[in-house]
Amino acid sequence: MIKNANLKIMKQLIKILFLILSINELYAQKDTIVINQRDIKTKQEQIYHLKNPRGGYSLVKEYSLKETNALLNGFYKIIIDENHFYTLYFENGIKSLKTKPYLNMVKYYQNNRIYKLEVFYPTLITTLYYYSIEDFDCKAKRLTGYKKNIFNNTTESVFKIKQKATKDSIKWVFKGNEKGKINFSKMEICE
Repeated sequence: MIKNANLKIMKQLIKILFLILSINELYAQKDTIVINQRDIKTKQEQIYHLKNPRGGYSLVKEYSLKETNALLNGFYKIIIDENHFYTLYFENGIKSLKTKPYLNMVKYYQNNRIYKLEVFYPTLITTLYYYSIEDFDCKAKRLTGYKKNIFNNTTESVFKIKQKATKDSIKWVFKGNEKGKINFSKMEICE
């Protein structure tokens, strides 16, 4: 009798667990806004820092919807074509790369697999550049990286990356023109 009661309780707990997990999955999908890249308008302007005169000017790139002029706000899946898309978080029309869990990375997908990463890794001196890895593969030992300008996407330099994957993270060591190291989580990249 007690075994049957324990078995019923266990079955109920498993059902509740599956219910919670399915609701969480629906909530995550609901929070992702899906739009086409052609529906986005980009505006770039130069802003003077009034509060800090030593700061000078900054270039700001704003993203909004063409139809409504509403600034992009939230987590977006941006569709390039039927086989390609990328994901990115925006705050008030600006790419937000400092909001957890979207830290410093834009992921491009082809047939639901990541094929390109853009990593924004600001240094102490400048935040004008990002690193693009166009043929990304989790299993590769060596990759080619491109240092690109944030505002006009021009390539500033090309360099080699030595990649080492552990159980939980990926470590990149830059070789050639660029020197440095970047470590980041494998979660949601190498699945």
